Amino acid sequence: MKAVILVPRRDDGGYRDELWTWTRAWWEREQSHMPIIEGYHTDGLFNRSAAINTAARIAGDWDVAVIIDADVICDPGRVKEAVSIAAESGRMVLPHTVRLDLSRRGAELVRVRMLDPFALPETRSRHVHHIYSVENGHPSVSSVVVVPRALWDTVGGFDEEFRGWGYEDTAFAAACETFAGIERMPGAVIHLWHPTAREGKRGTPTHSLNSARGQVYRAAIGDKYAIRALQNSSRAKVYADRPSRIPRILHRVVPEKPNATADGWWARFEELHPDWQLITHRDPLDPKDWPLTRDHWDKAANGAQFADMIRLEALYRWGGIYVDQDVEPLRRFEPLLYCSAFAAWEDERSIPNAVMGATPRHPAIKACLDEMLTRLPGDTWKAGPGVLTDLLPGRPDVLLLPPGTFYPVHYNDPLRDVKMGEQYTLSKPWTFGVHWYFGSWLPEERRRVPA
Repeated sequence: MKAVILVPRRDDGGYRDELWTWTRAWWEREQSHMPIIEGYHTDGLFNRSAAINTAARIAGDWDVAVIIDADVICDPGRVKEAVSIAAESGRMVLPHTVRLDLSRRGAELVRVRMLDPFALPETRSRHVHHIYSVENGHPSVSSVVVVPRALWDTVGGFDEEFRGWGYEDTAFAAACETFAGIERMPGAVIHLWHPTAREGKRGTPTHSLNSARGQVYRAAIGDKYAIRALQNSSRAKVYADRPSRIPRILHRVVPEKPNATADGWWARFEELHPDWQLITHRDPLDPKDWPLTRDHWDKAANGAQFADMIRLEALYRWGGIYVDQDVEPLRRFEPLLYCSAFAAWEDERSIPNAVMGATPRHPAIKACLDEMLTRLPGDTWKAGPGVLTDLLPGRPDVLLLPPGTFYPVHYNDPLRDVKMGEQYTLSKPWTFGVHWYFGSWLPEERRRVPA
Protein backbone atom coordinates (compact mmCIF):
# COMPACT_ATOMS: atom_id res chain seq x y z
CA MET A 1 0.00 0.00 0.00
CA LYS A 2 1.34 3.41 -0.98
CA ALA A 3 0.46 6.15 1.51
CA VAL A 4 1.45 9.78 0.91
CA ILE A 5 1.26 13.09 2.75
CA LEU A 6 -0.26 15.97 0.76
CA VAL A 7 0.38 19.57 1.81
CA PRO A 8 -1.16 22.75 0.31
CA ARG A 9 1.53 25.45 0.13
CA ARG A 10 2.30 29.03 -0.73
CA ASP A 11 5.61 30.61 0.25
CA ASP A 12 5.53 33.81 2.29
CA GLY A 13 9.27 34.37 2.69
CA GLY A 14 8.79 34.74 6.43
CA TYR A 15 7.29 33.18 9.53
CA ARG A 16 5.08 30.62 7.79
CA ASP A 17 7.99 29.29 5.74
CA GLU A 18 10.07 28.94 8.90
CA LEU A 19 7.18 27.14 10.60
CA TRP A 20 6.79 24.74 7.67
CA THR A 21 10.52 23.96 7.74
CA TRP A 22 10.11 22.80 11.35
CA THR A 23 6.78 21.06 10.77
CA ARG A 24 7.99 19.21 7.67
CA ALA A 25 11.02 17.92 9.55
CA TRP A 26 8.67 16.71 12.31
CA TRP A 27 6.47 14.79 9.83
CA GLU A 28 9.50 13.37 8.03
CA ARG A 29 10.84 12.09 11.33
CA GLU A 30 7.55 10.66 12.64
CA GLN A 31 6.16 9.29 9.35
CA SER A 32 9.35 8.47 7.44
CA HIS A 33 7.57 5.77 5.42
CA MET A 34 5.31 8.31 3.69
CA PRO A 35 6.65 10.78 1.11
CA ILE A 36 5.59 14.41 1.57
CA ILE A 37 4.16 16.01 -1.57
CA GLU A 38 3.74 19.78 -1.66
CA GLY A 39 1.11 21.29 -3.92
CA TYR A 40 1.44 24.99 -4.66
CA HIS A 41 -1.08 27.65 -5.62
CA THR A 42 0.51 30.99 -6.43
CA ASP A 43 -1.95 33.06 -8.50
CA GLY A 44 -4.40 35.46 -6.84
CA LEU A 45 -6.07 34.56 -3.57
CA PHE A 46 -4.71 31.34 -2.12
CA ASN A 47 -6.84 28.41 -3.25
CA ARG A 48 -6.23 25.59 -0.79
CA SER A 49 -8.43 23.22 -2.79
CA ALA A 50 -6.38 23.75 -5.95
CA ALA A 51 -3.14 23.29 -4.02
CA ILE A 52 -4.30 19.96 -2.52
CA ASN A 53 -5.57 18.73 -5.89
CA THR A 54 -2.22 19.63 -7.42
CA ALA A 55 -0.37 17.67 -4.73
CA ALA A 56 -2.65 14.66 -5.33
CA ARG A 57 -1.85 14.73 -9.06
CA ILE A 58 1.89 15.04 -8.46
CA ALA A 59 1.78 12.11 -6.03
CA GLY A 60 0.74 9.77 -8.85
CA ASP A 61 -0.69 6.33 -8.04
CA TRP A 62 -1.26 6.39 -4.29
CA ASP A 63 -3.64 4.32 -2.18
CA VAL A 64 -4.18 6.50 0.90
CA ALA A 65 -3.48 10.22 1.35
CA VAL A 66 -2.88 12.03 4.61
CA ILE A 67 -3.84 15.64 3.89
CA ILE A 68 -2.19 18.02 6.35
CA ASP A 69 -1.77 21.74 6.72
CA ALA A 70 1.73 23.17 6.98
CA ASP A 71 1.12 24.28 10.58
CA VAL A 72 -0.17 21.14 12.33
CA ILE A 73 1.10 17.98 13.99
CA CYS A 74 -0.80 14.94 15.23
CA ASP A 75 -0.04 11.88 17.34
CA PRO A 76 2.06 9.64 15.05
CA GLY A 77 0.49 6.40 16.23
CA ARG A 78 -3.01 7.66 15.59
CA VAL A 79 -2.07 8.82 12.09
CA LYS A 80 -0.68 5.38 11.22
CA GLU A 81 -3.80 3.71 12.58
CA ALA A 82 -6.00 6.11 10.63
CA VAL A 83 -4.24 5.13 7.40
CA SER A 84 -5.01 1.46 8.07
CA ILE A 85 -8.64 2.21 8.92
CA ALA A 86 -9.13 4.30 5.77
CA ALA A 87 -7.61 1.59 3.59
CA GLU A 88 -9.85 -1.11 5.07
CA SER A 89 -13.10 0.82 5.44
CA GLY A 90 -12.99 3.06 2.36
CA ARG A 91 -14.03 5.97 4.57
CA MET A 92 -12.51 9.34 5.36
CA VAL A 93 -10.80 9.18 8.74
CA LEU A 94 -10.05 12.08 11.10
CA PRO A 95 -7.38 11.03 13.62
CA HIS A 96 -8.70 13.63 16.07
CA THR A 97 -11.86 14.82 17.78
CA VAL A 98 -10.37 18.07 19.07
CA ARG A 99 -8.20 20.77 17.50
CA LEU A 100 -6.05 22.79 19.89
CA ASP A 101 -4.91 26.17 18.58
CA LEU A 102 -1.75 27.05 20.45
CA SER A 103 -0.76 30.53 21.53
CA ARG A 104 2.37 32.02 20.03
CA ARG A 105 4.35 31.22 23.17
CA GLY A 106 2.97 27.69 23.27
CA ALA A 107 3.98 27.08 19.65
CA GLU A 108 7.48 28.42 20.29
CA LEU A 109 7.89 26.13 23.30
CA VAL A 110 6.80 23.12 21.24
CA ARG A 111 9.31 23.96 18.54
CA VAL A 112 12.20 24.09 21.01
CA ARG A 113 10.94 20.89 22.71
CA MET A 114 10.19 22.57 26.01
CA LEU A 115 6.49 21.66 25.82
CA ASP A 116 4.94 18.30 24.96
CA PRO A 117 1.96 19.20 22.75
CA PHE A 118 0.34 15.79 23.20
CA ALA A 119 0.33 16.16 26.98
CA LEU A 120 -1.71 19.37 26.91
CA PRO A 121 -5.15 19.19 28.50
CA GLU A 122 -8.02 19.59 26.06
CA THR A 123 -9.12 22.81 27.76
CA ARG A 124 -8.31 26.49 27.41
CA SER A 125 -5.03 27.38 29.08
CA ARG A 126 -2.19 29.84 28.74
CA HIS A 127 -0.79 27.71 25.90
CA VAL A 128 -4.09 26.79 24.23
CA HIS A 129 -5.64 29.82 22.58
CA HIS A 130 -8.76 28.16 21.12
CA ILE A 131 -10.45 24.76 20.97
CA TYR A 132 -12.54 23.24 18.18
CA SER A 133 -14.53 20.12 19.05
CA VAL A 134 -17.83 18.33 18.62
CA GLU A 135 -18.70 19.23 22.22
CA ASN A 136 -18.51 23.00 21.68
CA GLY A 137 -20.30 22.88 18.34
CA HIS A 138 -17.24 23.52 16.18
CA PRO A 139 -15.96 20.12 15.03
CA SER A 140 -12.84 20.31 12.90
CA VAL A 141 -12.88 18.43 9.61
CA SER A 142 -9.51 19.73 8.50
CA SER A 143 -5.86 19.96 9.61
CA VAL A 144 -5.15 16.21 9.28
CA VAL A 145 -7.51 14.22 7.04
CA VAL A 146 -6.94 10.65 5.85
CA VAL A 147 -8.70 9.54 2.68
CA PRO A 148 -8.45 6.36 0.56
CA ARG A 149 -7.92 6.73 -3.18
CA ALA A 150 -11.23 5.18 -4.19
CA LEU A 151 -13.14 7.75 -2.12
CA TRP A 152 -10.95 10.59 -3.42
CA ASP A 153 -11.76 9.53 -6.97
CA THR A 154 -15.45 9.22 -6.17
CA VAL A 155 -15.75 12.75 -4.80
CA GLY A 156 -13.29 14.15 -7.34
CA GLY A 157 -10.95 15.87 -4.90
CA PHE A 158 -11.57 19.31 -3.42
CA ASP A 159 -13.99 21.90 -4.81
CA GLU A 160 -11.83 24.67 -6.30
CA GLU A 161 -14.68 27.19 -6.22
CA PHE A 162 -13.56 28.08 -2.68
CA ARG A 163 -11.07 30.94 -2.90
CA GLY A 164 -9.32 32.63 -0.03
CA TRP A 165 -9.84 31.07 3.38
CA GLY A 166 -12.48 28.76 4.70
CA TYR A 167 -15.04 26.01 4.10
CA GLU A 168 -13.34 23.99 1.36
CA ASP A 169 -12.72 21.39 4.07
CA THR A 170 -16.42 21.51 5.01
CA ALA A 171 -17.38 20.78 1.41
CA PHE A 172 -14.91 17.92 1.07
CA ALA A 173 -16.07 16.35 4.33
CA ALA A 174 -19.71 16.68 3.26
CA ALA A 175 -18.97 14.84 0.01
CA CYS A 176 -16.97 12.11 1.78
CA GLU A 177 -19.67 11.65 4.42
CA THR A 178 -22.31 11.36 1.71
CA PHE A 179 -20.53 8.81 -0.46
CA ALA A 180 -18.76 6.67 2.15
CA GLY A 181 -18.91 8.04 5.68
CA ILE A 182 -16.46 9.57 8.18
CA GLU A 183 -14.75 8.02 11.16
CA ARG A 184 -13.24 10.03 14.03
CA MET A 185 -10.54 8.85 16.40
CA PRO A 186 -10.38 10.33 19.92
CA GLY A 187 -7.51 12.73 20.52
CA ALA A 188 -6.19 16.14 19.58
CA VAL A 189 -4.56 17.67 16.53
CA ILE A 190 -2.18 20.53 17.36
CA HIS A 191 -2.34 23.75 15.38
CA LEU A 192 0.76 25.92 15.77
CA TRP A 193 0.40 29.70 15.91
CA HIS A 194 1.29 31.88 12.92
CA PRO A 195 0.30 35.37 11.72
CA THR A 196 -3.08 35.51 9.98
CA ALA A 197 -3.17 36.88 6.44
CA ARG A 198 -5.95 39.33 5.54
CA GLU A 199 -7.54 36.80 3.20
CA GLY A 200 -7.92 34.52 6.19
CA LYS A 201 -10.02 36.92 8.24
CA ARG A 202 -13.70 36.40 8.91
CA GLY A 203 -16.01 38.96 7.39
CA THR A 204 -14.04 39.47 4.18
CA PRO A 205 -16.12 39.12 0.99
CA THR A 206 -14.40 35.89 -0.05
CA HIS A 207 -14.90 34.35 3.38
CA SER A 208 -18.59 35.23 3.26
CA LEU A 209 -18.96 33.63 -0.18
CA ASN A 210 -17.13 30.53 1.00
CA SER A 211 -19.32 30.35 4.09
CA ALA A 212 -22.50 30.47 2.03
CA ARG A 213 -21.30 27.73 -0.31
CA GLY A 214 -20.12 25.65 2.62
CA GLN A 215 -23.53 25.86 4.26
CA VAL A 216 -25.16 24.56 1.07
CA TYR A 217 -22.79 21.59 1.16
CA ARG A 218 -23.71 20.92 4.77
CA ALA A 219 -27.40 20.97 3.92
CA ALA A 220 -26.79 18.48 1.10
CA ILE A 221 -25.10 15.81 3.27
CA GLY A 222 -26.65 12.44 2.46
CA ASP A 223 -28.01 13.54 -0.92
CA LYS A 224 -25.61 12.27 -3.61
CA TYR A 225 -27.38 14.08 -6.41
CA ALA A 226 -27.28 17.42 -4.59
CA ILE A 227 -23.57 16.99 -3.82
CA ARG A 228 -22.87 16.13 -7.47
CA ALA A 229 -24.79 19.19 -8.64
CA LEU A 230 -22.70 21.42 -6.36
CA GLN A 231 -19.45 19.85 -7.53
CA ASN A 232 -20.33 20.11 -11.20
CA SER A 233 -21.40 23.75 -10.87
CA SER A 234 -17.87 24.44 -9.69
CA ARG A 235 -15.79 22.16 -11.86
CA ALA A 236 -17.43 23.19 -15.10
CA LYS A 237 -16.25 26.75 -14.42
CA VAL A 238 -12.80 25.62 -13.33
CA TYR A 239 -12.25 23.52 -16.44
CA ALA A 240 -13.75 26.11 -18.77
CA ASP A 241 -11.30 28.75 -17.54
CA ARG A 242 -8.21 26.55 -17.23
CA PRO A 243 -5.83 26.17 -20.18
CA SER A 244 -5.53 22.45 -20.71
CA ARG A 245 -4.49 19.87 -23.23
CA ILE A 246 -5.50 16.27 -23.57
CA PRO A 247 -2.41 14.05 -23.35
CA ARG A 248 -1.17 12.31 -26.51
CA ILE A 249 -2.53 8.89 -25.61
CA LEU A 250 -4.82 6.72 -27.74
CA HIS A 251 -6.81 3.99 -25.98
CA ARG A 252 -8.76 1.08 -27.41
CA VAL A 253 -10.47 -1.90 -25.76
CA VAL A 254 -10.49 -5.15 -27.72
CA PRO A 255 -11.40 -8.81 -27.19
CA GLU A 256 -8.67 -11.40 -26.89
CA LYS A 257 -8.61 -11.83 -30.68
CA PRO A 258 -9.58 -8.59 -32.50
CA ASN A 259 -10.33 -8.85 -36.22
CA ALA A 260 -7.75 -8.08 -38.88
CA THR A 261 -9.53 -4.95 -40.11
CA ALA A 262 -9.49 -3.41 -36.64
CA ASP A 263 -5.80 -4.17 -36.24
CA GLY A 264 -5.09 -2.64 -39.63
CA TRP A 265 -6.82 0.58 -38.61
CA TRP A 266 -4.90 0.59 -35.33
CA ALA A 267 -1.67 0.37 -37.32
CA ARG A 268 -2.88 3.36 -39.34
CA PHE A 269 -3.50 5.27 -36.09
CA GLU A 270 0.11 4.55 -35.18
CA GLU A 271 1.35 5.84 -38.54
CA LEU A 272 -0.64 9.05 -38.15
CA HIS A 273 0.46 9.57 -34.53
CA PRO A 274 4.12 8.50 -34.31
CA ASP A 275 4.77 10.68 -31.24
CA TRP A 276 1.74 9.39 -29.29
CA GLN A 277 1.38 6.54 -26.83
CA LEU A 278 -1.01 3.87 -28.13
CA ILE A 279 -2.50 1.59 -25.46
CA THR A 280 -4.53 -1.52 -26.19
CA HIS A 281 -6.60 -2.79 -23.26
CA ARG A 282 -7.02 -6.40 -24.29
CA ASP A 283 -9.36 -8.90 -22.66
CA PRO A 284 -8.78 -10.60 -20.23
CA LEU A 285 -7.80 -7.66 -18.00
CA ASP A 286 -6.39 -7.91 -14.49
CA PRO A 287 -8.99 -6.64 -11.98
CA LYS A 288 -6.33 -5.14 -9.71
CA ASP A 289 -5.50 -2.64 -12.46
CA TRP A 290 -9.08 -1.32 -12.62
CA PRO A 291 -10.15 -0.29 -9.09
CA LEU A 292 -13.05 1.93 -10.17
CA THR A 293 -14.97 -0.65 -12.19
CA ARG A 294 -13.77 -4.16 -11.27
CA ASP A 295 -16.56 -4.74 -8.76
CA HIS A 296 -19.09 -4.18 -11.56
CA TRP A 297 -17.59 -6.33 -14.33
CA ASP A 298 -19.93 -9.22 -13.61
CA LYS A 299 -22.89 -6.94 -14.37
CA ALA A 300 -21.88 -6.43 -18.01
CA ALA A 301 -24.42 -8.02 -20.33
CA ASN A 302 -21.90 -8.22 -23.19
CA GLY A 303 -18.45 -7.18 -24.33
CA ALA A 304 -19.66 -3.73 -25.33
CA GLN A 305 -20.80 -2.91 -21.78
CA PHE A 306 -17.50 -4.19 -20.41
CA ALA A 307 -15.62 -1.98 -22.89
CA ASP A 308 -17.83 0.98 -21.91
CA MET A 309 -16.64 0.66 -18.31
CA ILE A 310 -12.98 0.30 -19.25
CA ARG A 311 -12.93 3.25 -21.65
CA LEU A 312 -14.35 5.60 -19.02
CA GLU A 313 -11.99 4.45 -16.28
CA ALA A 314 -8.99 4.68 -18.63
CA LEU A 315 -9.88 8.22 -19.70
CA TYR A 316 -10.56 9.33 -16.14
CA ARG A 317 -7.32 7.95 -14.74
CA TRP A 318 -4.86 8.68 -17.56
CA GLY A 319 -6.60 11.00 -19.99
CA GLY A 320 -6.18 10.80 -23.75
CA ILE A 321 -8.52 9.83 -26.58
CA TYR A 322 -10.51 6.61 -26.71
CA VAL A 323 -11.47 5.04 -30.06
CA ASP A 324 -13.61 1.97 -30.69
CA GLN A 325 -11.88 -0.80 -32.62
CA ASP A 326 -14.28 -0.14 -35.53
CA VAL A 327 -13.12 3.46 -36.05
CA GLU A 328 -11.06 4.10 -39.17
CA PRO A 329 -8.68 7.07 -38.85
CA LEU A 330 -8.48 9.58 -41.69
CA ARG A 331 -6.24 12.30 -40.25
CA ARG A 332 -4.25 13.20 -37.15
CA PHE A 333 -6.23 13.90 -33.97
CA GLU A 334 -3.78 16.58 -32.82
CA PRO A 335 -6.23 19.51 -33.28
CA LEU A 336 -8.63 17.82 -30.85
CA LEU A 337 -6.23 18.06 -27.92
CA TYR A 338 -6.71 21.73 -27.15
CA CYS A 339 -9.75 21.44 -24.91
CA SER A 340 -10.40 19.66 -21.65
CA ALA A 341 -12.85 17.09 -23.06
CA PHE A 342 -14.76 16.29 -26.25
CA ALA A 343 -17.23 13.89 -27.81
CA ALA A 344 -19.42 14.22 -30.92
CA TRP A 345 -23.07 14.23 -31.84
CA GLU A 346 -24.45 11.56 -34.16
CA ASP A 347 -27.60 13.60 -34.64
CA GLU A 348 -29.47 16.23 -32.62
CA ARG A 349 -30.55 13.60 -30.08
CA SER A 350 -27.64 11.24 -29.40
CA ILE A 351 -23.95 11.32 -28.46
CA PRO A 352 -22.18 7.99 -29.09
CA ASN A 353 -19.14 6.93 -27.08
CA ALA A 354 -17.13 5.49 -29.99
CA VAL A 355 -14.66 8.39 -29.89
CA MET A 356 -14.13 10.66 -26.91
CA GLY A 357 -11.25 12.44 -25.21
CA ALA A 358 -10.46 14.15 -21.93
CA THR A 359 -7.76 15.38 -19.61
CA PRO A 360 -7.02 13.11 -16.63
CA ARG A 361 -9.60 13.12 -13.81
CA HIS A 362 -12.05 15.21 -15.78
CA PRO A 363 -15.29 15.69 -13.79
CA ALA A 364 -17.50 15.00 -16.81
CA ILE A 365 -15.87 11.60 -17.36
CA LYS A 366 -16.24 10.76 -13.67
CA ALA A 367 -19.90 11.76 -13.79
CA CYS A 368 -20.44 9.49 -16.81
CA LEU A 369 -18.64 6.60 -15.13
CA ASP A 370 -20.63 6.95 -11.93
CA GLU A 371 -23.92 7.13 -13.82
CA MET A 372 -23.09 4.17 -16.04
CA LEU A 373 -22.41 1.95 -13.04
CA THR A 374 -25.87 2.76 -11.67
CA ARG A 375 -27.43 1.56 -14.95
CA LEU A 376 -25.85 -1.89 -14.87
CA PRO A 377 -27.10 -4.44 -15.60
CA GLY A 378 -29.31 -2.91 -18.23
CA ASP A 379 -29.81 -1.94 -21.84
CA THR A 380 -26.52 -1.62 -23.76
CA TRP A 381 -27.37 1.71 -25.36
CA LYS A 382 -28.82 3.25 -22.19
CA ALA A 383 -25.80 2.29 -20.09
CA GLY A 384 -23.34 3.31 -22.82
CA PRO A 385 -24.04 6.08 -25.36
CA GLY A 386 -27.19 6.93 -23.41
CA VAL A 387 -25.09 8.11 -20.48
CA LEU A 388 -23.17 10.63 -22.62
CA THR A 389 -26.40 11.69 -24.28
CA ASP A 390 -28.02 12.40 -20.91
CA LEU A 391 -25.08 14.04 -19.12
CA LEU A 392 -22.87 15.93 -21.59
CA PRO A 393 -25.16 18.42 -23.37
CA GLY A 394 -24.91 21.88 -21.86
CA ARG A 395 -21.65 21.32 -20.00
CA PRO A 396 -19.22 24.20 -20.63
CA ASP A 397 -16.25 21.92 -19.93
CA VAL A 398 -17.01 19.51 -22.82
CA LEU A 399 -16.74 20.32 -26.54
CA LEU A 400 -19.43 18.48 -28.51
CA LEU A 401 -18.40 18.20 -32.17
CA PRO A 402 -20.80 17.93 -35.14
CA PRO A 403 -21.81 14.52 -36.58
CA GLY A 404 -19.47 14.71 -39.57
CA THR A 405 -16.45 14.58 -37.28
CA PHE A 406 -16.73 10.82 -36.63
CA TYR A 407 -20.23 9.77 -37.79
CA PRO A 408 -20.51 10.99 -41.42
CA VAL A 409 -23.15 8.33 -42.11
CA HIS A 410 -25.94 7.87 -39.58
CA TYR A 411 -26.43 4.44 -38.02
CA ASN A 412 -30.15 4.42 -39.00
CA ASP A 413 -29.65 5.73 -42.54
CA PRO A 414 -31.54 3.25 -44.83
CA LEU A 415 -28.70 3.63 -47.35
CA ARG A 416 -25.99 3.30 -44.72
CA ASP A 417 -24.22 0.31 -46.27
CA VAL A 418 -24.22 1.91 -49.71
CA LYS A 419 -22.87 5.21 -48.41
CA MET A 420 -20.29 3.50 -46.22
CA GLY A 421 -19.02 1.76 -49.34
CA GLU A 422 -18.60 5.05 -51.21
CA GLN A 423 -15.32 6.37 -49.89
CA TYR A 424 -15.89 9.88 -51.24
CA THR A 425 -18.72 10.37 -48.76
CA LEU A 426 -16.32 9.61 -45.90
CA SER A 427 -13.41 11.84 -46.89
CA LYS A 428 -14.77 15.30 -46.13
CA PRO A 429 -12.16 17.71 -44.72
CA TRP A 430 -14.03 17.92 -41.40
CA THR A 431 -14.02 14.15 -40.86
CA PHE A 432 -11.24 12.90 -38.55
CA GLY A 433 -12.36 9.29 -38.52
CA VAL A 434 -15.23 7.02 -39.49
CA HIS A 435 -17.22 4.83 -37.13
CA TRP A 436 -18.13 1.68 -39.10
CA TYR A 437 -20.75 0.29 -36.70
CA PHE A 438 -19.48 -3.31 -36.44
CA GLY A 439 -22.05 -3.91 -33.68
CA SER A 440 -20.07 -6.62 -31.88
CA TRP A 441 -22.74 -6.85 -29.15
CA LEU A 442 -25.57 -7.51 -31.64
CA PRO A 443 -26.85 -10.96 -32.62
CA GLU A 444 -24.53 -12.46 -35.23
CA GLU A 445 -26.99 -11.99 -38.07
CA ARG A 446 -27.14 -8.23 -37.43
CA ARG A 447 -23.41 -7.60 -37.14
CA ARG A 448 -21.59 -5.75 -39.88
CA VAL A 449 -18.94 -8.09 -41.24
CA PRO A 450 -15.59 -6.30 -41.67
CA ALA A 451 -14.24 -6.18 -45.19
